[in-house]
Amino acid sequence: MSQAGRYEFDPQYMDYSVRARDSHLDRHVMVKRGWTEQHRPQLQSQIATLSASQSRHLADVYDLLSLPDDKLAIVEESIEGQTLIEWMAARPTDECKILRTLLQIANALLALEAAGLVAASLGAEHWRFDDEGILNLSLYPLSDERVLEPQFGSANRLLELSGYAKELALRYTQATAKPLVAMSDPMLTGFLNGAPSSGSSIAHYRERIHAHCLRDRHRAVAVYRGQPTEMNRAQPTLRLAHPTPGVATIVLHYDGLQFFVHECVGEVYINNLPIPAGSVIAGSCVITLGASPRPWSERYFVTLDITHPEVVF
Repeated sequence: MSQAGRYEFDPQYMDYSVRARDSHLDRHVMVKRGWTEQHRPQLQSQIATLSASQSRHLADVYDLLSLPDDKLAIVEESIEGQTLIEWMAARPTDECKILRTLLQIANALLALEAAGLVAASLGAEHWRFDDEGILNLSLYPLSDERVLEPQFGSANRLLELSGYAKELALRYTQATAKPLVAMSDPMLTGFLNGAPSSGSSIAHYRERIHAHCLRDRHRAVAVYRGQPTEMNRAQPTLRLAHPTPGVATIVLHYDGLQFFVHECVGEVYINNLPIPAGSVIAGSCVITLGASPRPWSERYFVTLDITHPEVVF
């Protein structure tokens, strides 16, 4: 716990939240007060948990101060960019930016879920972009009367995420007179209309949003009988067949979001397991043409390496 003298502000005339300068590290911070000494164990535990989450989408808490008026205050990262509510009010017209913003909200909610914290508020005014375009949520927002704080526990915040998705999709349509391309995805239609599937999770939708952020950019390389073949958006389909007609055939397809088995006939195995048509291939694997009872010389192996570009925050 640092001394309050490290921070340049006047604690006697301090409101619940004030911007201050950290004289040791020469940076601006937000100092928020609203607790007494009895809250110290809870605050220390929350701050330690938040620090351990190491999420770029949750505003950092640097310090816990004892003020001269016997009050406690937290020292929070000062984020200077637009609030989410300001960004949405401008009616964004770039679908990629909308999807990246939804992805960042989902990342923050998943970080909270993993840490066992429940945000006091997920209001758009409590989210703010930093100078690198990273969206951050303050877990110690202000109400009209006091500083709110997160609590330990579990909560399904899928409806809040879907609510943001609906709002952003609506604002995009109002600004461009057309729907988001992602709206045509059956997995996202209900979600983008504010009605997510009760059988799905934030993680489920997060992965699908992530795929749309990287739409048409995935690649895969199949090596069969020493010959490499690349699959991508320009070459989305690959047919692989056993040299003996009728033994085994598999047709792979890339739809811009994922690779999957379009057709599968005969003795085809992926990582030694039978694979039905329609199955998604999520990672690199080995495809075998020819069943195990056949002599080794009559079984053929295909290595499939899938590259997954990342959305970098």
